[in-house]
Amino acid sequence: MFLEYIVDNFLLIYLMELGAAIAGSIYLWKARVPQKGVRLFVYYLWLVVFVELIGLYPSYAYFNDYNKLGFIKDTLFERNYWWYNSYSVIKFLVLYVFFILQLNPPSRRRKLFVISALFILSFIIHLIFGDTFFKAHSAYMSVTGTLFLMILILLYHFEILKSDRILKFYRSMPFYISIGILIWHVSITPVFIYNKYFTLKSPDFIYFQMMFLRSINIFLYGILILGFIVCTFKRNKLSGSK
Repeated sequence: MFLEYIVDNFLLIYLMELGAAIAGSIYLWKARVPQKGVRLFVYYLWLVVFVELIGLYPSYAYFNDYNKLGFIKDTLFERNYWWYNSYSVIKFLVLYVFFILQLNPPSRRRKLFVISALFILSFIIHLIFGDTFFKAHSAYMSVTGTLFLMILILLYHFEILKSDRILKFYRSMPFYISIGILIWHVSITPVFIYNKYFTLKSPDFIYFQMMFLRSINIFLYGILILGFIVCTFKRNKLSGSK
């Protein structure tokens, strides 16, 4: 049952995540000088692969009738909200740093780093003193984190439009990352807000969420894989022509 559940609902997404991490690693290997922040982002993709694998433990326990991992039954760790809430703090930290590194001048980056640190601190305080850490995805973190992330991405796009970088955006890995991350977060945040309905009492919502997550994740990791392939090919072609 567990393997059937994985194959039907998770395997494709996980392979896409793994494919993005591998494609990113190949990009780092082939690129003599990776674009700013991309190395950090590739490390983050490998973190995603690890987090998603460990995050399956509630399903593994459930489909084995808690004969395995039975010690989590009827505890705060029976669901994996605590795992993904912790991961979300790291995710926003990495994405904030990545997009701030794309901006100029340095004085602006310093100010945005301070603001980012305040946001991350507020997320940690919210999880410590709030009541959602073990019970649901944090709506506060999803909404406020996404709003600030959108601001950083839009600032990055505005800088591109004002510079000659717009002429070569198609071989800029940060651009592919910005498109995928922006659309993913804007689309997924409302679903996470209503995640409290993800229970056996709401099978329609469970089905909708699973299908939606599959589609939006395929889009995200598909565009990342495409970006890494294009940027690796373009850089190698440019290096070979010198």
